Amino acid sequence: MKLKIWSLLLLVIFYSCTTEENDLDESINPNSISFAEAIANLEDKTGVIIAENTVTFTEDLTIPENVILNFNVRDRMIINAGVTVTINGIISAGKFQIFEIAAGGKVNGCPQIEYVTPHWWGVDDTGTNPISDIFQTSIESFPCIKKFVASGSFLVNKEILLSVNGRHYDFNGSTFIGVTTGTDNGGLITIGGRDFSINDKHSVEDVTLIGGTYIPKFNHDNSLGILHAKNIKISNVTIKGENSLRGIAMQNPNSTISSNPAIENVIIENVIQTGGVNAINIDINNGIAKNIVVDNIIASSINEINPQAHILDKEASFRISSNGDHLRIKNLTISNVVLDDIYQGFELKGVKANISNVQIQNVEHIGINIQFPDVINLNDIEISGVSNQTNGIVGVGPSALLSNELNFSNIKINGTFKRGVWNSIGNIKFNRLAINGNFMYGIYNNAKKSIYKDINISSSTSTLDYTAIYNAISGMDSNFSGTINGKYEYGIINAAKNSIMDFQINGSFSNAAVFTFFNGNGYSSIYKAYINLSDSSKHINSYRTGDIYQIYVYDATTDTYTLNPAP
Repeated sequence: MKLKIWSLLLLVIFYSCTTEENDLDESINPNSISFAEAIANLEDKTGVIIAENTVTFTEDLTIPENVILNFNVRDRMIINAGVTVTINGIISAGKFQIFEIAAGGKVNGCPQIEYVTPHWWGVDDTGTNPISDIFQTSIESFPCIKKFVASGSFLVNKEILLSVNGRHYDFNGSTFIGVTTGTDNGGLITIGGRDFSINDKHSVEDVTLIGGTYIPKFNHDNSLGILHAKNIKISNVTIKGENSLRGIAMQNPNSTISSNPAIENVIIENVIQTGGVNAINIDINNGIAKNIVVDNIIASSINEINPQAHILDKEASFRISSNGDHLRIKNLTISNVVLDDIYQGFELKGVKANISNVQIQNVEHIGINIQFPDVINLNDIEISGVSNQTNGIVGVGPSALLSNELNFSNIKINGTFKRGVWNSIGNIKFNRLAINGNFMYGIYNNAKKSIYKDINISSSTSTLDYTAIYNAISGMDSNFSGTINGKYEYGIINAAKNSIMDFQINGSFSNAAVFTFFNGNGYSSIYKAYINLSDSSKHINSYRTGDIYQIYVYDATTDTYTLNPAP
């Protein structure tokens, strides 16, 4: 039936009620009876009921589809304890309170409205009084309505659960502020539900959250959470996490609650965060997380100490973990990320992922830390270190169960660090790797069958860096090619057999441009190099029997290269 609002002069019925103290003396409140009579008098015609001041409901009542409830400021429905008012008509009201509900009372139904707003329940939007209970009630009252709108400042004293399927939350213009004592489940707003059975896979589906600023005030609280949910999108949010734990956290319940929980089809985009232990935390110790896209994230000062750790420590800005040698995080795509002034950039553990266009600036500990990988592709990554204890890219803990396939392309590592690349995972592949700065090791390779192609390593300081490349004994069957420039103790140190070195080497070396060990480990290696020494440095310490050498050393006096000159 098509509804239309009648003008005041043509109302089917005009209901005006002013509540007086003596009206409440009756056992059956006349207000409630009169409201029911007003509905009955419409006789299935469309009409407007205007509630002036307050109308009190003492009995259950259903307001049908043909009724339009028109509220002005100070007009209010008072619903007593144990009373349910079901609204299926139209609600016409602004951003002000229209429901006053006693404990045990309820308003529900499926009103014909575009959106729900917590202001109708009297939520405090000044950030002065706690709002979590009222906010949660407003979320759950009309689950059929697919849009929820809130604006203002909200003091969150308990975790708010967005647990209604198929809903869009517009939080533009909202600021959610935590309390210093912390929320009950460690978060301001969580997409998902806490009621979960052993056979459940998802707690909520098809939820979008747009906008809002999130400011936790307790170091155990997250800003936003995703809990065993499907088809989720978070966009255009600002997180001020200086006093908090995590920015956006994804988790599944443990195996005692559910046997197969899943987080699936998630988009997180356009996020700005300052402070906190993590910006993105995907922590999966049961079930699976898959088909996750994270795009356009800017985060700074992510270097707080995690108060929940057994040993107080700092963590990665992007902490993505299957908690051991398992593949619980699949089809993860991360792109367009800027991290600045951080402790650690990425921790990837038990992950299948594509990561591209990432800038990690002023990192203290590790730019990218990889353990137990399946297949990880990293493209267009730039890392800037700040101390001689910083490591650019670290690959440790090869998996006994997964693919261990790491592919790097167009990687730039700059600044001050201990190691540009420190790798113990075999089958790693680098294509276009540039390392420039002050470092002890440009590349420290401790894994077999690794490929480093089109490398450019430059020492940019006047002090002696130790070595551009160190290929340890276990780095057998590895291939290196590219350019080395600058001042070092050693250009290349090779202790592994069956390895190939193919370089243009320019600079000064206090020991040798190429150094080979006097033992059987390095035999059967191949050395190809064009070496241009800026002083009287050695080009090689020794030619070993069993290796193959094509080393051309430039002679400035004759302007020619000499093949395999004596050490």
